[in-house]
Amino acid sequence: MDDNVFREFEVVALIPARARSKGIPEKNLVELGGKSLVERAIYCAKNSPFVDHVVVSTDSSKIIDQAVRFGAVPHARELGASTDDADANTVVIEFLKHQVICEGKDFILAYLQPTSPFRTSRHLNDLFELMNKEDFFHCTSVTENLSSPFKAIVLDQGLEIKSIFDSKHLTANRQTLQPTFRPNGAIYTFLASQFKCSNAFPIVGSLAFVMDQVTSIDIDSEQDLLYARFISDELGL
Repeated sequence: MDDNVFREFEVVALIPARARSKGIPEKNLVELGGKSLVERAIYCAKNSPFVDHVVVSTDSSKIIDQAVRFGAVPHARELGASTDDADANTVVIEFLKHQVICEGKDFILAYLQPTSPFRTSRHLNDLFELMNKEDFFHCTSVTENLSSPFKAIVLDQGLEIKSIFDSKHLTANRQTLQPTFRPNGAIYTFLASQFKCSNAFPIVGSLAFVMDQVTSIDIDSEQDLLYARFISDELGL
């Protein structure tokens, strides 16, 4: 990758995988297609030539064992960054506070959630190729919204419907409305120094990497897991 404009920076893939989960017990250790969600994320990162280091941030001894077994570096996350209230920003803040892999150097962090099981090294490679082409250091994977948010409504206390946007959108054909997208949670990349400016993912203003609906599946509930297993079995993913 000598022609890569950002090869002056090492790439660290950070896989967040705490022990507890509200929806699915030990969700990150659940198997799909014969591999745990953590293993699939590690496999994705380790099979990309753009990634220099693969780190699993966790508070679970079981997940640490898997990280070591599959060739990743385990990072024992502080309990304060492993609560139900701890968001992705908190996880990265805690990691940057303790990491020694790129000590004293800026680096690109690729945040890969295990709950995106159909994200592969091909997606990661394509994303980095896009970053290289467009000369961007931060990129967010997105997928198109199937239901337009321009048609969204809210209800007041009397159950009266209120339009969030222009009310004319409520009866408009979907094809006439501007397509909208949302971060799908599969891949976030940014310089560590960019993150430290605000202690937040630099999503606004980042480059968009578009993924399809299937590869954007995110497992948050038992229903999501059942659907993902169906897709895995049907498509061999």
